[in-house]
Amino acid sequence: MYTLAFLMLWIMWFGVKYELRGELLILRFGPFWKKIDVNTFQQITYSRSVIASAAMAIKRLEILYDNFQMVHISPKNEELFVQKMMEINPKIEVKNKRKNDKGDD
Repeated sequence: MYTLAFLMLWIMWFGVKYELRGELLILRFGPFWKKIDVNTFQQITYSRSVIASAAMAIKRLEILYDNFQMVHISPKNEELFVQKMMEINPKIEVKNKRKNDKGDD
């Protein structure tokens, strides 16, 4: 139990960051990190979920990549993030775009 509490505090201390380097999306969540090639993105879905992931908010983007791999992220500016990803890989399918969503995170 202490290990889980320590891990959660460590993730909160180091935070969650998303960084685009060239054609790679770098996800950093606490002591963990992951690199995903944007050219492998197949679909981005605007969603609301409480599933444990690299996203700290309920409003998040679900990214399907590399044949059935999935990651959830919650960038501050979803629209700009999707736009940047589409510039790199225009073949990405975008689903459930938010329309004047006034929900709280």
